[in-house]
Amino acid sequence: MPKTTKESRGRVLDRFQAAVSALRKSARRGRDDRIAESDKPEALAILREGPDQAVLRGIFHTAGWELAIADSVSSAFTAQERHPVPIILYDQKFPGCEWHKAVSALASLPGQPWVILLSSRCDQNLWDELTMIGGSDVLRAPLNAQAVIQAVKSGWLLWRHLRQLKRATGSRP
Repeated sequence: MPKTTKESRGRVLDRFQAAVSALRKSARRGRDDRIAESDKPEALAILREGPDQAVLRGIFHTAGWELAIADSVSSAFTAQERHPVPIILYDQKFPGCEWHKAVSALASLPGQPWVILLSSRCDQNLWDELTMIGGSDVLRAPLNAQAVIQAVKSGWLLWRHLRQLKRATGSRP
């Protein structure tokens, strides 16, 4: 198991602090940063057919958000090439690919998607391990609708503000 380093925590904290700073500046200028009807979260989920997939589909449908499901890691990469989305949900127990490798590869795709790991284990060690390889958040399985909504919405808003910050500064946040 990889060790958490000060540098890996720093990368995540830097991304988070940049996004919070952008949110604060936007609020001071009086801009409305709520999700607009035409500007909704889109996500790609990489998970097996089953209860969590059904719950996820229901949550996204009810929220009016877009969700694509990939039945393999390779089909997820193909989907991201054709239509990149800012949020990727990855089942830690997805067969055929070790989750560390999958999350690391997904997080390094162009556009730096916000990768959320779905796991039956949710503790500080897992979060440290995940963020060290580029992941962004952990959702505990079985999925809870409110937790999914909060994780997807906040991840999407932070991802969006990081993109705005990158465009405004011409650099990588």
